[in-house]
Amino acid sequence: MAIKKIELLKWFASNEEMMEVLTAVATDLGDVIEDVNSLVVIPLKGAMTNEVFQINWPTKSDGHLRRVLVRLYGEGVEVFFNREVEIQTFECMSRHGHGPRLLGRFPTGRVEEFIHARTLSAVDLRDPAISALIATKMRDFHNLHMPGAKKAQLWQRMRNWVNHAKSLCSPKDAKNFGLDKLDAEINILEVLLSEGYEEIGFCHNDLQYGNIMIDEETRSITLIDYEYASYNPIAYDLANHFCEMTANYHSDNPHVLDYSKYPGKKPSNIEVEQLVTAAEKYTLANHLFWGLWGVISTLSAVDLRDPAISALIATKMRDFHNLHMPGAKKAQLWQRMRNWVNHAKSLCSPKDAKNFGLDKLDAEINILEVLLSEGYEEIGFCHNDLQYGNIMIDEETRSITLIDYEYASYNPIAYDLANHFCEMTANYHSDNPHVLDYSKYPGKKPSNIEVEQLVTAAEKYTLANHLFWGLWGVISSYVNTIDFDYKEYARQRFQQYWLKKPTLLDSSRIISQDGNVNNIS
Repeated sequence: MAIKKIELLKWFASNEEMMEVLTAVATDLGDVIEDVNSLVVIPLKGAMTNEVFQINWPTKSDGHLRRVLVRLYGEGVEVFFNREVEIQTFECMSRHGHGPRLLGRFPTGRVEEFIHARTLSAVDLRDPAISALIATKMRDFHNLHMPGAKKAQLWQRMRNWVNHAKSLCSPKDAKNFGLDKLDAEINILEVLLSEGYEEIGFCHNDLQYGNIMIDEETRSITLIDYEYASYNPIAYDLANHFCEMTANYHSDNPHVLDYSKYPGKKPSNIEVEQLVTAAEKYTLANHLFWGLWGVISTLSAVDLRDPAISALIATKMRDFHNLHMPGAKKAQLWQRMRNWVNHAKSLCSPKDAKNFGLDKLDAEINILEVLLSEGYEEIGFCHNDLQYGNIMIDEETRSITLIDYEYASYNPIAYDLANHFCEMTANYHSDNPHVLDYSKYPGKKPSNIEVEQLVTAAEKYTLANHLFWGLWGVISSYVNTIDFDYKEYARQRFQQYWLKKPTLLDSSRIISQDGNVNNIS
């Protein structure tokens, strides 16, 4: 709904102040706002801390609409975070190439660049392809070097919130929420969760779907709204994100969390193990494939071993494998190699044919086809030549493009992975581009110890997450005027804390508590 009434921005001190800020922004962008009536204001829904508006005006050059985002700060939110620190974070993130640019500030809000991308929906968070993109972006975020001490901010922030909640709540609400027990709970959690896996990184701390945007064309992800961002255990940030999968803030009951949507506890690694094992075996077929290519051909930069880039490539490969392309969805690998064997025999001298063992390869191909097809076999559309020269990256958006499809066809996706792993041993721009360095091969089955540690830690940190947002809900119910049932939201969060705690914290030091949290009036 577009509204040509600037009075909708009720928190501005005056129309004059508003026009001064927007006029300055327009001038910086090469535009002129001559009339307040030329502004179109569109309220954006879903924010629970601030009020957010899209403001449009015609550009000076061609009359197309210029879009900016105006964020009006919520009342009473200074207890949750320091606004000046949040602004510094915002500006620092922008310098790192993350998020929108800051275009202008005023006492009760700011003007931001409008990101031309789609805000995710609740359903999107559970889409495996989108989830993989978010995971990659989170890893980049966690590795940022930001101002401030690199230590967890979570615990002291919650202690501050407990004190503030006590000062706001009636005795009845304080009792119903169990506020008198929370200082002890926070102390216990800090000790127990800090004993195990603990990797500190710069965390968003509020990765609900409304704070994640996707460019549908480039598939690049942008994380926005850094009010709660700080250094914390990255397991906490993951825990928070998993908990947000239970929410739908655009439903008829936006405060109600559906824990059937939670992604579960430790995911099974069976399919991952199957795929890794199959890919490992398919390196045999890969060596034959490119060995034959080398016989027939004359040998005519993305760093494949960079973990962050490798994650981007993996996501792109998955998209590629899911393409629906013309032709029968069956492996083309085996017949192609048989054809190449015949062609190689027609080209080679008897000496070379003997040296290369061409007379044995038909039998080897037959054996491989039978043995490898017996196990894990997922057919997808494969690139089949993912060496670094066929992978391009946009340094600004971090989007990956695969090029050169001469060898692309349907094949076992394990073969495509095997090929990619083998390509990690190559450097086609070295003095000896034909020499493969197998010390660069990523190895056989990777250890899952760190993954398991992180999953376990994230699972336990959901407890801290329930406390964190439960306290936020209690305080917000007193200080925020946005139409949202903060008390009920807090009740659910505290209820989940008490229900999950006995199973997640196997310790004699935990405090027992009835899992039922009273209804809050």
